[in-house]
Amino acid sequence: MITITDDFWKYSIDIVVGDDIIRYIDQSSFGDDVTECLYEECWDDSVYGRSVITPDGNIFIWIQRSEDRGTIAHEAFHVTRHILNNVHGIPLIDETEEVYARMVGTIVEKINAELV
Repeated sequence: MITITDDFWKYSIDIVVGDDIIRYIDQSSFGDDVTECLYEECWDDSVYGRSVITPDGNIFIWIQRSEDRGTIAHEAFHVTRHILNNVHGIPLIDETEEVYARMVGTIVEKINAELV
């Protein structure tokens, strides 16, 4: 597992590649439905990545393979939406689109730098 952080936006994202993400997450903070979804019933061969925000605010990105750069960008968008909209109250609208795009780019760059 690797961790990326940002001091300005005050986030920390744990990145798990190819490993079992469940062992990194405290399932006790989830309700039964979400805990079950973290296990196999919500995962199949078509799932290449997953973003998980725990109830206590921990952010995880899981990807099957570090080479899946498109999946990294995909999951970075989900995490960006959570950080900007849910944490900082900045909705995705025309006027804030550039902020979202820059954060996605920054998260992807930080992840890629760690995965080299």
